[in-house]
Amino acid sequence: MIKNQSDVLLVGARVQNTLKVLLDQEKEIATIAALAPSANSFTNPKSFLDLQSISKESPLRKMAEAMEEYARSHDLVQKSATDLEAQERLLKALNLGIEQIAAIEKRADTLNAQQKDTLNKLLQTPWPTKGQSIKEAVVLYMETLTVLKNLTSDLEPVKVAVDVVDPKREQKGEQKGEQKALSNVAGVDKKPSGASDSTQVDANKLVAVLVEVQAGMGGQNKPYTPQFFQGAQKWVADLESVL
Repeated sequence: MIKNQSDVLLVGARVQNTLKVLLDQEKEIATIAALAPSANSFTNPKSFLDLQSISKESPLRKMAEAMEEYARSHDLVQKSATDLEAQERLLKALNLGIEQIAAIEKRADTLNAQQKDTLNKLLQTPWPTKGQSIKEAVVLYMETLTVLKNLTSDLEPVKVAVDVVDPKREQKGEQKGEQKALSNVAGVDKKPSGASDSTQVDANKLVAVLVEVQAGMGGQNKPYTPQFFQGAQKWVADLESVL
């Protein structure tokens, strides 16, 4: 529960650290694009895994469904980098695809010539070699997004607590390093008469940055582009300046 300035500092630090984790994942999560070309080309009309041409009894049917769903959900993820529902759909399709490639390989001896040819082409795509690592990247990315969304979903308690001094700190006093950090954010130290209210500005800045992160995590129109991660880098830098 967020009650006072110490809690506000903790929220800010957690958001900052989680954003750093998100930035560390930029290259890994970008690999989801590696599976999209084959997912699209294999499921195009009259292609190897066109659902309109594959019977429900075919051993390739579920693989076709996985690739088609991956292509669709990948497009959704590209349009909104913070859409957890789209990420979940992508992960589900990826899991199914990984499982199906293994299942089809196991029964390769029972496939007809055309199905074997399709399997060989599947094995030449990045799905068998990169599928598992991409899955792990998606899972970690989703976990990080979830933490950020949870931390910033309701900032009203933060806005109230930023003006409340931690009783324990007030009674016991601060170590010099802690005093400086808390003073910069929440204005605990007494200011000389006539001094400008710069600490209040810093406190407002902390809340303002958290509000920006909240908007960034909550919106559905944040395209998956380098600019999205550049925005996260700015948030980290802004938090660094007040924490």
